[in-house]
Amino acid sequence: MKRILFFYIILIFLVVKISGQSHQLAKAQEFIPNVFKDLDVYALTMEPNGKVLYVTVDDDGFHKSTLRNGEWSQLEKIQFSSGKLEDNDLFPSPDNSGIYFFMSTRNSPGKPQSLWAVERKKKKWGQPYPLSDINSKQRDGFPSVDKDGNLYFFSEREGGYGRSDLYISRLVNGKFEAPKNLGSNFNTNLWDGLPYITPNGKALIYFTMKEEDSYGGGDLFISYKKNNQWSKPENLGPNVNTELAEVTPFIDPSLEYLYFARVQRIEGKRKRTIYRVKLDDTNVDRSYLE
Repeated sequence: MKRILFFYIILIFLVVKISGQSHQLAKAQEFIPNVFKDLDVYALTMEPNGKVLYVTVDDDGFHKSTLRNGEWSQLEKIQFSSGKLEDNDLFPSPDNSGIYFFMSTRNSPGKPQSLWAVERKKKKWGQPYPLSDINSKQRDGFPSVDKDGNLYFFSEREGGYGRSDLYISRLVNGKFEAPKNLGSNFNTNLWDGLPYITPNGKALIYFTMKEEDSYGGGDLFISYKKNNQWSKPENLGPNVNTELAEVTPFIDPSLEYLYFARVQRIEGKRKRTIYRVKLDDTNVDRSYLE
């Protein structure tokens, strides 16, 4: 009897230990550290085909990496971009139009960043232009676009709920309408921003500093569009969020992984590192993605 009892105790211990290891393995992992090395890198996005990725390298603008034979290439600088211009957050339009959105201080060095766009045809980058009908006198950034061309972004403009709010500018007849605040469902009296809208426009992931339902100084939350209304945002869970800040979310075109940057302080300096986690190991409801 004692032997049987001992056997069951050992069995329970092994099951708990294995379950714990599986849970640990399910958490986000650092993505291609051999490519990003010791760089301060963030805002990863991909072309709709999933074979080219873009990142922002601090003080050095936009870089890309290409998937070749199952391996990501070393980073290559994007010709039109410069760290001196404070280019950030390059987002390819998911409709394959060749239009890319980003934030920059171009034409206004020393002033708040604003939203810009650039077109690429036959692998050649055009001349960047500002989104004058959208930009404010304050900082506007982290653009994300759905397949219908509707533009989501954050702004520190006056009239919001807090230090930064989420906004949308709808594309109607080829023109962007005046931006609208996404409301108190998303925005708090703190800093809310860095929105990622899924191509179908039914799920929105964003960063918030609110303390409710949070793990640390800043977490990623998700909201779903149900009957044309956004649901109450939900924390993406402990396989994504930690006591550190998780920022700049993006879901790959294959709907397999969520990518984001985790912010640390190393010897007093800010260091952002790209992580990824399988969507099935997060709180994301796949039924709203496809």
